[in-house]
Amino acid sequence: MSDIGVGAVLGELRSAWHARDADRYLALLSDDVDVVNRGGQRLVGKAAFREQLNWLLDKGFPEIFTAEHTVESIREIGPGAAVVQESRVEPNRRSIATYLLVERDGRWLVESISI
Repeated sequence: MSDIGVGAVLGELRSAWHARDADRYLALLSDDVDVVNRGGQRLVGKAAFREQLNWLLDKGFPEIFTAEHTVESIREIGPGAAVVQESRVEPNRRSIATYLLVERDGRWLVESISI
């Protein structure tokens, strides 16, 4: 496993998130991504997450998109699989996001996000 590859994906996710660029963010996720959002809602698949993300963008929740993200750990759990823990600090709350990334055809994709 290459921490550089996984770290680069997390950096690109963070950049796309702060830019509020849904297409660029979603391009880094697998089609069947599993997401548990900060409200505890489970979203299955990229289409469901796209709908939630577009809702957040339309409603204008700026604190979500300006949160400070810090990768706390990157851990290989098997060949082509890694778990990342990231802390998030918003003006009025803190959270931890856990990502599962898998490598497919030399490219790392996010399979799961739990906040």
